[in-house]
Amino acid sequence: MRRIALVVAVLIAGLVAVPQARAATTYNVLFDDTSAETAGNADWIISTSMPDPLAQNPAPSTETSWTGAISAWGVALQRTGRYSLKTLPPSGTISYGNSSNAQDLSHFNAFVLPEPNVLFTAAEKTAIMQFVQAGGGLFMISDHTGSDRNNDGADSVAVLNNLMTNNTVDSTDPFGFSIDTLDIIGNDTYAENGYPHDAWSRLRREDPIHWNTRNIINPFWAVTKHADVAEKINPM
Repeated sequence: MRRIALVVAVLIAGLVAVPQARAATTYNVLFDDTSAETAGNADWIISTSMPDPLAQNPAPSTETSWTGAISAWGVALQRTGRYSLKTLPPSGTISYGNSSNAQDLSHFNAFVLPEPNVLFTAAEKTAIMQFVQAGGGLFMISDHTGSDRNNDGADSVAVLNNLMTNNTVDSTDPFGFSIDTLDIIGNDTYAENGYPHDAWSRLRREDPIHWNTRNIINPFWAVTKHADVAEKINPM
C-alpha cells in the first residue's frame, strides 16, 4: 500500500506546475561624458575606462575599484547585479535610433547627464527628448550655478534648462520644472551683473519669506517685504 501511495504522489507532483524563479531584470544605464564632464577641476565620471567600466575592474568592491569621482555610485549599482553600466566617451555621439552607434540611447533604459558643461546641439536635444518620449529615463545632475569650467558661457544649469526649453520635440515645460537660478548673495552674481534687483523683485512677488540655502554655509531667511519685516520687528 505504501508503494502505491508513493507512485500516486509522484504522479500528482508531475501534474502540478512548479513556479519558476523569474530572471532578474537588467537595467542598462548610459553615463554621458561628451559634454565636458571632466573640464577644469570637474570629475563627473564613474570610471576612466570607457565605454565599459568593467574593463578596469570586472568585480568592483569599493569606490577605488574604478577611477572616477562618482565611482562610488557606479560601483554601488554594479554590485547589486541588476545594472549594466556604460559611459559615452568624449568622442561618442548622443543619438536615438542610430543602429550603427553601439551606445545609441535605444539600447539603454536610462541616460545620466552628470553636470554637462556644453550646450547640446539641436540633434542631441532631439535624440534625448525622443528617448524620454519613448519611455527612457533621464537623470540630470546640476550641481550649482557658476560652474562653467570650460569657459564657453554655459554651466550645467544653463545647459539643462536649454535642453528642456529649447528643443524640437517638446519645449512646453516637458518635465514640469526648471532649474532655479535665483542667487541673491553669490559673489559672482554681484561681480558679473551688479545688484540682483530682478531676483529680489521675484522673491517679493513669489516667495517673500524665502529660506536661502544657495552659496552659503549657514542658511538664512530672506524677508523681502516691508510689511513682513515690520511684523517680525514689531509683532502684535
